Amino acid sequence: MAGPSRRSFLAASVSAVAAAGSVAMMAPATSIAAPYDPLLDLIRRYEAEEARFNATPHETDEEAEADIVHLDELFYELRDNPPAPTTEAGAIAAVKLVHDFFQHSSGGIEFSLIAAAAAYFDGRTA
Repeated sequence: MAGPSRRSFLAASVSAVAAAGSVAMMAPATSIAAPYDPLLDLIRRYEAEEARFNATPHETDEEAEADIVHLDELFYELRDNPPAPTTEAGAIAAVKLVHDFFQHSSGGIEFSLIAAAAAYFDGRTA
């Protein structure tokens, strides 16, 4: 006795996937908003601006200097006045950014970001 043919197996698989998709579409959409974290937001903006800057071709040093202004503003905000993280994700992002920064630099933003992350974790354990 022959088993199911490849064609019948594929047809049954397609039907099962389509049925599962239909059931998933009928499920009510629920959305849980993540709490806002000002440090995480600032770090994400910094990383996005850094990626944009690095992806932009600059023909001259003058073009690069003119284009880096916003990235510098975000850097100085992180270095001089980072907001307190309000979530674990924000504190972890600060530590990761410092780690990544040290991969390519000799420092500059590490103290304030580590201090902000440490304060978050201190408050969590108090």
